[in-house]
Amino acid sequence: MAFNKFKQLKDLRSKAKEVQGQLADVSATEEYKGWTFTMNGSLELINVVVDPDTLSKGDAGYVEDIVKKGVNKTLKSVQKISAKKMMKEGGLDAFGLGG
Repeated sequence: MAFNKFKQLKDLRSKAKEVQGQLADVSATEEYKGWTFTMNGSLELINVVVDPDTLSKGDAGYVEDIVKKGVNKTLKSVQKISAKKMMKEGGLDAFGLGG
């Protein structure tokens, strides 16, 4: 019985690594107030394109707001894309956790 549980755990870890690799190929790009943010499926911010006009205003709070809201918007998008991809690949059933 213990061997069977160990094998299930090993299979689950293998499937998790496979899905993690597939999600690394996912990316989302969002624009907020002239800035463009790109994040990958590993939730790493991989690119930021800055609107130079926002920097010339000299208001750090304004720029901080753009970065915060832009990154959060991009994060939500990549999470949504990743969730759809996981569902397409079998969702929780792929991990033996489905209903």
